[in-house]
Amino acid sequence: MLRRQLLYGQFPGDSVREEEVAASLGVSRTPVREAIQILVGEGLLLKEHSRSARVFRPSLADLQDIYDIRGPLEAMAARRAAEHGGPALADELAAMLDHLAEAEPGLTYSSRHEAFHLRLVEANGSDRLTSLVRTLRAQSEPYVRLALQAADDFRKSASEHHRAIVQAIRDRDGERAYSLVAAHLRDSVSRVPRILSLSAEDPQDRSAPISIQSA
Repeated sequence: MLRRQLLYGQFPGDSVREEEVAASLGVSRTPVREAIQILVGEGLLLKEHSRSARVFRPSLADLQDIYDIRGPLEAMAARRAAEHGGPALADELAAMLDHLAEAEPGLTYSSRHEAFHLRLVEANGSDRLTSLVRTLRAQSEPYVRLALQAADDFRKSASEHHRAIVQAIRDRDGERAYSLVAAHLRDSVSRVPRILSLSAEDPQDRSAPISIQSA
């Protein structure tokens, strides 16, 4: 529950206090403490004190750094998925895209969008690579989700990219899958500041934390 709130930008406030979360969920502090430790490890929370943590709110510079690292890793996962997956994986991903196309902008669309990308990553065959990409996606995706909900042209562009990626998987063309995913992520991160009404051109703005108002 806590992880879902953080991923969808729904957690109220920036401070996560162990006792408050436990009370709101009606559970003991032990599972909450364990959950906080896991989320700190994933980078969604930053540890402050023994019983509290702070929600990770990346600046534009942080977000760019995450994508600089995430891009080659996620593209590598797509290349491996294409080389090992083939038509069966492509059919599965295509069905997920059909399901995604039926969703209205909002949480349902966002969750299906994330499920598509995670399935593609998981098909690479490496648990280590999958874990690394999942962590980086968790730190950046709430902002892309908001952008997907806010801009029709962003969703249209993403849909075209997705279909091209699935075709590369079907063709077992690992290099094309790598290039398409890398380009897709570059396009995503380049659109986020503008859609969130932040200035990516002004160096003074690049250190300002990004705040999600809704998701």
